[in-house]
Formats: sequence, C-alpha cells, structure tokens
Amino acid sequence: RLPVAARTLGRGLGQARRAMHALRTQVEREIDMPNLDSAPLQRLEQEIRQGISLNAEPANDAATVAQPKENAS
Repeated sequence: RLPVAARTLGRGLGQARRAMHALRTQVEREIDMPNLDSAPLQRLEQEIRQGISLNAEPANDAATVAQPKENAS
C-alpha cells in the first residue's frame, strides 16, 4: 500500500505545483498589463446616459403597442 500512497501523493503534489505555476504566470501577466485609460469609457457612459435621458418616453405607449388581429375564420 505504501507505493500506491506515495504515487498518489506525488501526483497530487505535481498537480499542485502546476496549478501554482499557472496561477503565478497569470498574476504576473495581469500585473504587466498596461493600465487602461478610463477617459474614453467615461465619455461613452456620459453619451449613453444623455441618449437615455433625451429619449425618455414611456415604452408602453398606446401608439407603439401592436394590436392583435382577429382571426377571420
């Protein structure tokens, strides 16, 4: 039983090592990413908010609601 337990432990340690390496690589990649300029995103948000406030009409207006057609049979 000891060889099986040692093999299982070795596999688990190997998987843990690979996972830690992948995590470390991902963190290093995230740290090295350039900072995003938030100004364009803020302008886009303002434009969207202005567009919503200009077109703030009720969506369930009677003129826009389609009337169901009666079946002619």
